[in-house]
Amino acid sequence: MKIDYVKNLARNKNLVVETGTYMGDGVQKFIDCGFKRVISVEINGNLHKQCSERFRGNDSVEIIHGDSVQYFRDNAKTFPEDIFIFLDGHYSGGATGFHDEPVPLLNELKVILSEYTHDKLIIMIDDVGCWTGLLPDGDPAWDWWKDVSEESILKIVSESDFKANYFYDDEKVTFVLDLTREVEG
Repeated sequence: MKIDYVKNLARNKNLVVETGTYMGDGVQKFIDCGFKRVISVEINGNLHKQCSERFRGNDSVEIIHGDSVQYFRDNAKTFPEDIFIFLDGHYSGGATGFHDEPVPLLNELKVILSEYTHDKLIIMIDDVGCWTGLLPDGDPAWDWWKDVSEESILKIVSESDFKANYFYDDEKVTFVLDLTREVEG
């Protein structure tokens, strides 16, 4: 994640919610981007503990231990308008973990779009290569990502009351949804 890219994309946003804290490097990058508040949701208890220690004493950072889909169910209605959402909570083997599904991305999107109450929202989705063909043949992660595609993401958006402008970053590492609620009239 390039800091200047995120700064430009998320200007005038004060809060970032990230899924998949892992070692906390993303949290640090969001701090470096100038976000006033960073919330990161991590399902793995050991990673949560490590990152909580890493950012202890930083009142602008909150590391949540839990399932990202449930976190959005419980909190998306109360998100402020100046939020930036970074979806990176998926199983990657090793120390990472998952609850019900190794790649909760589509369910995260469904919940966010159904619960978020404001008219504009930017969501950045990381690890595009996992669903655009950059995984090596035979990698077991193919099965985890099989339902995720640009089409499946845009279908979820089309089933909500948001319309999306969308684009990939220059290196095709992230996919960005710039969402606006459609107003009936």
